[in-house]
Amino acid sequence: MKALSIVRNTIFLGVLVSGLAHAEGNKTAYIHFEKAINEVDEGVKIKAELEKEMVQKKTMLEKKQKELIELDDSLKKQAAVLSPESRQTKIADLQKKAQEFQQLVATTEQNFMKRKEEAMAPLVQKMKAIGDAMRVEKNYDAIAEGSSLISVKAELDWTSDAVRRYNQTYTKGGKSGSAKK
Repeated sequence: MKALSIVRNTIFLGVLVSGLAHAEGNKTAYIHFEKAINEVDEGVKIKAELEKEMVQKKTMLEKKQKELIELDDSLKKQAAVLSPESRQTKIADLQKKAQEFQQLVATTEQNFMKRKEEAMAPLVQKMKAIGDAMRVEKNYDAIAEGSSLISVKAELDWTSDAVRRYNQTYTKGGKSGSAKK
């Protein structure tokens, strides 16, 4: 019995010590990637370009919507003097234009989201490389995406450092000057 107790205690101590060593050795920091991408110089520039595109598309959609409203108002004013066939034709035409408009809105939104994703993808890849380099330099085991963390020590937030390093590495005037235009 005593031998079994010694074996149990030895196994328990081994598990406890390895668990403590593992917990102590497992270092994880985080970078809030979305925030970082929006704060780097290249991200600010792309975001401004995308916002400009969105304003242009929104203006175009508002113009088309105004045209539809004007057609509807015109049809309502003329409804009393139009023949039933003519009224039905104009209603069908208006409905067709309204459906085309709704499809245009959906397509425009999808295309814009795709454009945004394509524009930001290289930044995300570069930021991941920056994060991985920082992880290796500081001898950490992992980098987590910070937007989903609820509570963490402030010194484990590498977002600002990652933004600074990104700008130094990838923007003109930084140490490599390898910014893409």
